[in-house]
Amino acid sequence: MAATYKELIAKSRELHASGDIDGARRVAEIAVSRREPERSFGRTIYENVIGSGEADTPGEKVGQAINDAGKSFFAGVGRGVTGLLDLPGNIVSGAGNYAIDKAEGAYEATTGRESPAFDGARYAIDRFPMGDGSAARDISERVTDDAVNYRGESRGSRIAGTIGEFLPGAAALGGTNALLPYAVAPGVASELAGEATEGKTLPENIPLVGGKDAEPFARIAAAIAAPAAYNVGTNAIRSAVTPHPTDPARIAAAQRLESEGVQLTAGQKTGNRNLSRSYGRGFFERSTRSKTHLRTRQAGFVSRQGQPPGGENRSLAHELLLDKSSLV
Repeated sequence: MAATYKELIAKSRELHASGDIDGARRVAEIAVSRREPERSFGRTIYENVIGSGEADTPGEKVGQAINDAGKSFFAGVGRGVTGLLDLPGNIVSGAGNYAIDKAEGAYEATTGRESPAFDGARYAIDRFPMGDGSAARDISERVTDDAVNYRGESRGSRIAGTIGEFLPGAAALGGTNALLPYAVAPGVASELAGEATEGKTLPENIPLVGGKDAEPFARIAAAIAAPAAYNVGTNAIRSAVTPHPTDPARIAAAQRLESEGVQLTAGQKTGNRNLSRSYGRGFFERSTRSKTHLRTRQAGFVSRQGQPPGGENRSLAHELLLDKSSLV
């Protein structure tokens, strides 16, 4: 291992002290040639945040991970787009080849002979305008020099790539509201399920698929189940944050009654009987007087705003008003 600058300077001083002036000078010159230039403050920040050369600082490693995840994500988006474009071709090609295989099997079973006509039919299907289900993918591979197939080096990058694959389909079907349940959730679940079952096979006793590679089946199952799991989770969180959500129509009706002078409990406003029971008899009597006041207005007097009471919330307002069970 080559001596460092400090080690060479120390050796130069040692030679100088012993009287070897020429040797000390030569060692000092070597030390100066190996001395690294002092970094400026800006250069230090650049090296630790952006980096140059090998990733050997925390900032460089984080930046490298973000860069790798970004490359994987956009490659995944490219695969998702080409998958959508190739979908009609996959459907036609798959259905057509399945039908040809069945017809060919029946023909051979009946005649005991093979026919080149079936190979011609397969060739014709592959030449349909929508292609054989790989036309867009083939073009993208040529245009990007196969960069569209980049999958990433870390788990996070591979997950980002799988999310990218689901993104175009989710956006096309449901817009931005569908991105979390139909792109992010299935992307994460599919990739984790694939990693967990990589190299494993399905049990032999499973009909039709026994003994086959488990990974593709696990990925498909996880992707299908993920949106439902996401919805269950988000509903549970909403229930925990707002355990008694109130119908907007009921809130509007309660506001209508209060504007007419009717004092309502929190239980009446929300429809929660437990909240209603927390109020005593005194409140019930005050509410009854308020109801009488409202009925008097409804019998012929005008409201405070100078207009007859009514409107689209009137029937629900009556329901709130007359439902004595919500007060006991």
